[in-house]
Amino acid sequence: MQRSGRFLFASLLALTASSVLVGCGGSSSSDANNVSFDAAPMIQHLGNDVILQTYKNLNTAAANLQTASAAMVDDTITEQELDDAQAAWKQVRVYWEASEGFLFGPVDAQGIDPAIDTWPLNTSDLQAFLSTGTKTPADIRAAQDNVKGFHAIEFLLFGDGVSSNDQQAADIDASELAYLDSLIQVLHENTDALETAWTTQYDTGNPASGPYIDQFTQPGTTSLYASQSAAVEELVSGVIAIIDEVGNGKLAEPFGTSLANADTTKVESQYSWNSLTDFHNNVRSVLHIYTGELDFDLQNDTPNPIKNGLMAFVFAHDSALAQQVFDEIKAAMDAIALIDGDDDVSTTDITNNSTQKPFHNAIKEPSLRDEIQTAIDALAELQVTLQSKVQPLISRTNFSL
Repeated sequence: MQRSGRFLFASLLALTASSVLVGCGGSSSSDANNVSFDAAPMIQHLGNDVILQTYKNLNTAAANLQTASAAMVDDTITEQELDDAQAAWKQVRVYWEASEGFLFGPVDAQGIDPAIDTWPLNTSDLQAFLSTGTKTPADIRAAQDNVKGFHAIEFLLFGDGVSSNDQQAADIDASELAYLDSLIQVLHENTDALETAWTTQYDTGNPASGPYIDQFTQPGTTSLYASQSAAVEELVSGVIAIIDEVGNGKLAEPFGTSLANADTTKVESQYSWNSLTDFHNNVRSVLHIYTGELDFDLQNDTPNPIKNGLMAFVFAHDSALAQQVFDEIKAAMDAIALIDGDDDVSTTDITNNSTQKPFHNAIKEPSLRDEIQTAIDALAELQVTLQSKVQPLISRTNFSL
């Protein structure tokens, strides 16, 4: 049985004594309509245990993909080696898509996002690029973004995805395999640079810049974030941006305004049939920021503001709104999970069974277009709530710094 996810009043009583919240209005507020809130525990927890940990997981998964790639080029590629590489690509994709709710800092400033995740892939340019000879990592670094990164790797690992996402080892020739190996090496270089920027040095031109995690978790006059308010604004803006992108971009653009103008060429991650999993994990990045938990089980766990997710900030102002935001996140994720047509909200992984449909098929099927519209509507509702009800709370907060 699914649980509603509503938190218990016992946790609310415990929260009032927690250092997470300084107060909920009253004597410490300079404005009777304001709430006093010390965001330091929330910012530090989200910075270290959600954002940075996601980037560490991403980099580890990219290293595993590179190991799988090396196994393919060591000798004649086998079906098992290709299967292992495909599974490794999907695992890296999990962590990347689950980071898109916080695309700020080095991932943006260092151009890592476009270098590894530009879509659409230009397959004509990719083939032309490949035809000019064996590609080294140096060639990949210098190449335009739309012939490298996740989707170039995906195309070579999974094939064109039209009738199947099950590429055969014999379909990958020696030049494609060399190109694939170089692509994966450079992808790993980028994920490693991202982790390094957060843990060691965020400004590649300034050895004294220090780790970005310190900038984010220690706002003040010497930080890139002058105040707790600026850091919270960054978090809220990040989750709004990805909800907007998934609902109005990744879902709505291929979906079109009618069955007649649905456009499969606009579907991201179509070669691997991983689109719905990508979209689900995009919204999961919002769930992680909101609950403060990377291992939150959407169907069984209860959100609690004491966990120092963004929920703590919203709850300080309005407990009903805090629950509403969670409910809308869950509704959006459940709606995305139902698009594959198997009536199961627990997974979006396409296993090629007869009941599941990849997204590029779903947009062309009348029976599933209602499911897609439901997901688009759920994401729109969540976006409106975040923009009209959560974001304005920042200006109504007396932060500790």
